[in-house]
Amino acid sequence: MANKSLFASLTSRLPRANAVNEAGGRAYKLEPKHALAQVAATGTFGNAFYSTAEIQLAEVLKLIDEVDDNQYLARLALYAREKAFMKDMPAALLVALSVRDTELMHRVFDRVVVSAHDVGRCRDLTPERIKFRLRRLCATGYDLGAMVNRSRDRALYDATIRHFGSWREALTEAGINLANVTRHKPKNLDRDAMLLWIRNRKEAGQSITFSEVCFENRDYALAIKREFRSWARALEAAFLETDAPG
Repeated sequence: MANKSLFASLTSRLPRANAVNEAGGRAYKLEPKHALAQVAATGTFGNAFYSTAEIQLAEVLKLIDEVDDNQYLARLALYAREKAFMKDMPAALLVALSVRDTELMHRVFDRVVVSAHDVGRCRDLTPERIKFRLRRLCATGYDLGAMVNRSRDRALYDATIRHFGSWREALTEAGINLANVTRHKPKNLDRDAMLLWIRNRKEAGQSITFSEVCFENRDYALAIKREFRSWARALEAAFLETDAPG
């Protein structure tokens, strides 16, 4: 049989519950900042078993009023959007911030507000789909810089960070050689050097398929494609010239 007096002295030292939760049970009341952070990272503004959307909105507005720290609201909005992957809660924080500090609101706006279409695409982008997209960007000559792509395709960028931790790591996982993605024409690479480079790849048993060459050395691949106006023409020139009678 359990000894009821064994932990009696310890129990008396614990803080007493000072609130009632939505289910009607005893609970502990959190500090406003802590409570707001919890709601911002988990709340959905949807009808739930113990609460309605209207009740949740009223609770969030009440907590916002109790937090007199605009920097905290801005950081919390960013965290809720980029780390907790919430949509409505960070937007609500941004609206409150727009009344308190317009300049600070504009500083975080682009990182918080995205379209519903982008949110859906972000969730649909699996690691394999991300790698496929990155390879396609590589082969079509797009700038592969992180900040450029963050502005160009926010859904792809967010999904990449979520799955791989960093943009650079995702490029590596996609098999793209990071040393050759500058989009600059390599030095000392004239027309004859380009053709010789293609021939040397084939003789070494390396792929001369454009997309695969791009993954290994995009700067060379794009420079050759621009010079000959197509990769097929470059291959034709490289191997027709070697087959021509001397």
